[in-house]
Amino acid sequence: MKKNVSIQEAHIRTLVAIILLLLALFIINNAVGRILFAVLAAILAGTAFFHTCPLYTLMDKSTREQEPEAATEPTNTPPALESADMLKDTVPEEIVEKEVA
Repeated sequence: MKKNVSIQEAHIRTLVAIILLLLALFIINNAVGRILFAVLAAILAGTAFFHTCPLYTLMDKSTREQEPEAATEPTNTPPALESADMLKDTVPEEIVEKEVA
């Protein structure tokens, strides 16, 4: 499934799930209330963990930010040569001259 729940919303869902579970365990006295709160807590925790909400999917909604697209211009330099150029800038010139000679 496509992820459609943002990280901030997942944190909020987790917090609400913890509160509902604590209420179900310690505050609510009747069995139906406890089961209802525990089920709601499990649903919120599951949607927070997987970062996907089935209701958002049905509504074609997403609170997640769009990921930036990759760079369109490919580089022609192989990665090994790029790292060698970067190392050349960090090594003192005296050492480079000794190794070349």
